[in-house]
Amino acid sequence: MKIQRLTPGQTIGNLTVLLVCICALTVTSVSAGGLSALFAVSDVDISALSPVHGRGYGYRIAYRVPADIDTFWRFKTDFDNDFLVHNRAITSHRLLRRHGNIAVTETSYSAAPGKRFIWETTTDAENHRMQFRLIDPGSSGQRHHWGFIQLIKDGHQTIVVQQAYFDFSGAGFWVVYPWQGGMRDVLKTNAAWEQEAIMRMQAAYR
Repeated sequence: MKIQRLTPGQTIGNLTVLLVCICALTVTSVSAGGLSALFAVSDVDISALSPVHGRGYGYRIAYRVPADIDTFWRFKTDFDNDFLVHNRAITSHRLLRRHGNIAVTETSYSAAPGKRFIWETTTDAENHRMQFRLIDPGSSGQRHHWGFIQLIKDGHQTIVVQQAYFDFSGAGFWVVYPWQGGMRDVLKTNAAWEQEAIMRMQAAYR
């Protein structure tokens, strides 16, 4: 079997795709009150997680957005949208199909030209929760990628908790890379984009 060795630049470009996704086995219970103290200094909290099945990597990010939970839920679950392409990391996005509370979307990323990422997202409106997974991950260069997004009411704002597990060639390097293009940088950048986007668009989702 031929093994392709990636340069650091190629690795980071390939890995940047993973965090700009629009999937959970075990959920840690968390309250808005407990998280509010977390945001006394920073509006974004990121931690690395151990793999669930013994292989791969994981992360957990929590951040606050300036919109009430119902408004932000409608924003996050608008899968048939054209605003995601305004995120510079995304080159195309479309809804392929929707059946009940399951949506399948196709997204292309600037860091992985020529590749299509097919996501299946299951929504639970009553609990403001989404579970997502990458369908046919091998075709996009991944071994697996899945996790969940949980919204938590925090007064007139919303706390977003996203947890994901993934694996691909070079993932270990990307997770610990401390500069631009590393896991923490990509997560913070995407959270900042959502915070700004909902400020601009929340009137349309009220």
